[in-house]
Amino acid sequence: MQTRITTGKAIPRQRCKWQQTAAQEIGWDVAPLIPKNPKYNASRKSCQITQYADNYRLTKKKNPFSREVFLYRDMPHIDPNAAP
Repeated sequence: MQTRITTGKAIPRQRCKWQQTAAQEIGWDVAPLIPKNPKYNASRKSCQITQYADNYRLTKKKNPFSREVFLYRDMPHIDPNAAP
């Protein structure tokens, strides 16, 4: 059972000796030219504005920068004495 789990997580080149599809033929025998350097793979940190926009979108289910966000002053005036 352990070997099946580890083989499922392996990349195709580690699972099989030869490629199984035509799409796998491209780059099958090519090793990376430059090894990955963790110095260049750092993720970017987001600023306060981006964090605010993400939180707004998650809580309100709207984009805070869209034109669909109406202000109270933009709403039409309703006359309480008018007949329905």
